[in-house]
Amino acid sequence: MRAVYIDQDLNPDRELILNKEKTHHLFNVLRMKESEKVLVLNGRGVIANAQIEKLSKKEALLKIESIVEYTPPHYLSLALAFIKKEALEICLREAVELGIHEVYLFPSQFSDKVIINIERLEKIIELSLEQSNNPFKTKLIVKKNINEIAFEKFDFIRSYHPYPFKSLAHKERSLNKSGLIIIGPEGGFSPTELEFMQQKECEFVRLNSFILRSQTAVAAAVGHTLGEFS
Repeated sequence: MRAVYIDQDLNPDRELILNKEKTHHLFNVLRMKESEKVLVLNGRGVIANAQIEKLSKKEALLKIESIVEYTPPHYLSLALAFIKKEALEICLREAVELGIHEVYLFPSQFSDKVIINIERLEKIIELSLEQSNNPFKTKLIVKKNINEIAFEKFDFIRSYHPYPFKSLAHKERSLNKSGLIIIGPEGGFSPTELEFMQQKECEFVRLNSFILRSQTAVAAAVGHTLGEFS
């Protein structure tokens, strides 16, 4: 079903007046009409079933009929080194669709020189949330380097890589464990960064594949990790 993201508390029988941007999206992009049903996502685990009471080029009024509260399907986060704009945006869309809790962006020593447009990336996250009907909004966090990430908050950390490192013993993983997946730039991590990750007890995982683009690596790594939960 078509959906709209609104960062507000959602309760049955509440009426919602949409702002200009959301009104434009419903009227001109989705081409919806009055009396039609639409999902309202607040990004905090609640999805509301709503009816469009009024809709024109200038205004939109929704009335919530019922709500459903969700629990996160998992607690996976992603640390992604700076990559080129197009690849980064694809990775963000994939992260939202896969239910990633947080995305940390950081420049690595071999990263591409890019300018991070936070406003644009937040908008991509919003649109991906609406397209995937994900109840939880992915949080975007930009760090100055990999060392600034609070590794101690995660129950397990893993990196998918082409390096010939001996992997650490598998740590316990389950749906209620918080995990961090680290994806490097296309040039790979530097020896200093790899040593730091080893000090943080990062588990290195090598897939039976050739060198992957960052956007392919994100989907493969998250899918592989989630597959271990089942």
